[in-house]
Amino acid sequence: MKSIFETCVPRDEVLQGELKDEMFAARLRDVIEQTADPVYGDPKRFFENTYPTEGLKTLIHEVLGRLSGKAPASSPFIRLETSFGGGKTHNLIALYHLAQGHAEGLPKDVVEKSWVPKSPWITAGLVGSDMDPSNGIEHGDLTTHTVWGEIAYQIGQARGYTILEKSDKELLAPGTQVLEKLIGDAPALIMLDELARYLRTAKAVQTANKKSDLAEQTVAFLMTLIEFAASKEKVCVVVTL
Repeated sequence: MKSIFETCVPRDEVLQGELKDEMFAARLRDVIEQTADPVYGDPKRFFENTYPTEGLKTLIHEVLGRLSGKAPASSPFIRLETSFGGGKTHNLIALYHLAQGHAEGLPKDVVEKSWVPKSPWITAGLVGSDMDPSNGIEHGDLTTHTVWGEIAYQIGQARGYTILEKSDKELLAPGTQVLEKLIGDAPALIMLDELARYLRTAKAVQTANKKSDLAEQTVAFLMTLIEFAASKEKVCVVVTL
C-alpha cells in the first residue's frame, strides 16, 4: 500500500508556506458583507474547494427546490444540528452563494442549473455571536436591536427597516402581516446561525413594556417566521443550533 506522501500532492499554498489557519474559520456575516477571505467569499473558489457531502447535497436540494418552485413539497423550515466543527456554517455559505445565483465550480450532479436563480433571491443571514442584544448592530444612521430588525435591514436596507422599526425598538415580535409587506411572494432564504447562543444573552434584556424578555420575543418571532414560510411557496428558513 502506498503512503499518503506518495498518493497526495499538497496544495500550492501549503508548499509555499502561505496557508493561514484563520482562513478555516468560516463566518457567514463576512461572506454577506463581502469581507471574507476569497476561499469563502469567491463563489467559484469556494465550490472548487468544497467536497459535496450527501448532507450538503440534500440540503441544497431541499432549499433550492423550494425557492425555485421545482420541488414545492420541500420543507419550509430546516434545522441543522451537528457538533462544533460539523460544517453548519460552511453549508449556509453554500446556500448563500447559490441563492445569489452563483454555482460556478459546483459539480453538475449536485443541483440542476435551472434551480439556480439568474438574479439574486431575497437573502438574509444572521449569526448569533454577532448579534448584540444590549447595544444592537450599527448600520450608519440606524441601529437594529432584534433578529427581526436585522432581517428587515438586510432585505430592504433602511427602507425595509422602517416597516417594522417600532417592533424593533420596543423589542416586541411582529406578526406575519409585517413579513408580508417585507417579503411578499418573492423567493426568500432566511438563515439563522447559532440561534441558541443568541437566546442565552437575549434572556437578560427586558422588553420596553417590562412584561417579557428579548429571548421570549425572539422565540415568538421564530414561530411567526415559520408560519409565514409555511404559508408561502418559495420561502425557506434554515436554523442552526
